[in-house]
Amino acid sequence: MRRANASDFRVVIIGAGLGGLCLAQALKSAGVRVAVFERDSAADARPQGTRLHINPTGSAALHTCLPDEVFALFERTSGRHGSTFTVFNKDLHVLSTVSDSEESPLHSHWSVDRMVLRRVLLTGLENRTHFGKTFAHYEELSDGALIACFEDDTRIEADVLVGADGVGSRVREKYLPHTAPFDTGAIMIGAIIPFSDALHAILPKAALTGGVMIVPGDAPCALVLASWTPETRELQALAGMSAIPKVPNAKQNGYAVFGFCAERNYFELSSEQLRTEPAAVKRAVQARMSSWHGDLQALVEIIAPSIQSSRPVDAWRSTGITLIGDAIHSMTPFQGNGANTALKDAETLSRELTAAIKNELPIVEAVQSYERSMRIYAFEAVRESLSVMTRLLGRQL
Repeated sequence: MRRANASDFRVVIIGAGLGGLCLAQALKSAGVRVAVFERDSAADARPQGTRLHINPTGSAALHTCLPDEVFALFERTSGRHGSTFTVFNKDLHVLSTVSDSEESPLHSHWSVDRMVLRRVLLTGLENRTHFGKTFAHYEELSDGALIACFEDDTRIEADVLVGADGVGSRVREKYLPHTAPFDTGAIMIGAIIPFSDALHAILPKAALTGGVMIVPGDAPCALVLASWTPETRELQALAGMSAIPKVPNAKQNGYAVFGFCAERNYFELSSEQLRTEPAAVKRAVQARMSSWHGDLQALVEIIAPSIQSSRPVDAWRSTGITLIGDAIHSMTPFQGNGANTALKDAETLSRELTAAIKNELPIVEAVQSYERSMRIYAFEAVRESLSVMTRLLGRQL
């Protein structure tokens, strides 16, 4: 059985997303020879979404995994997340309000731009992160070592291969194909709306200080609203980071996020129309919100991606290959736990691998211990997130 040895232990991570980079930071700090390979041509080669809610679980994982100076940079480039979540009906009458509690400054709620967080996590990993590398397959050698093979014929030897390559993970496809996520049949139609006087006039005030969900009560759908106004210290910190592109002008004054969720067939549009005909999608949403409060109808600005989720799976035989984040447990966005669970994966796996290296324990035991823990907390988050979606849409999956 192959054992971990600090002098030559090698970890290859496929995917330079949040979980993969957080893991790389922790392993680098532990003295591990770690390298990250990403198919994107550069860190900012494509849009990375909007703001993320980093909850106490994610905050604690970042604090554990990151060097002090990188965690401090995360704090400076992040804003405080709103502490309340309010549920309204379609007439904007409050149904419930929940407030989050903070355990300590290191177990806090943060709001951070996804691309900015990715850039922060790259700090100090520039020479260990390789862009433009599309993973093709892996090979297993007789001594237990692994070879990561890429489409450009690059071959990299590793003791542990970590798939951190998202919901469409090629590592998962080849290693655990039976764990592929399923299409829930629901879609989220959303948009970023830059702040303006007009938007301030119609946006529910609760969305300025926390999250908001509109549950109409008479239709299987829900509308999620949130907003972000950058703090001066955030913009100053970003301006001082040469590696991070300037915040787009449209975002400097803040923006609101609009997300309308329902089953795909609720819109009475084909999959092709949902993908390629934004005007038709906008008309469909407007029609389904025609009896809603006028301020809510005025917010309709949309795009249309689908929602996928994983199913809990039975334990598999652990090897030197493992998966983190969406590569193994993608989940619906209804509890905002996807990124935070990926960060917890990084914390858990780095702890197990570091202990194995220190004590020269078998690699597989470290991976197995991580996977045993991950299957419990991650798939519980998957179940909870999917349960919220099914209750809101009045259906069972």
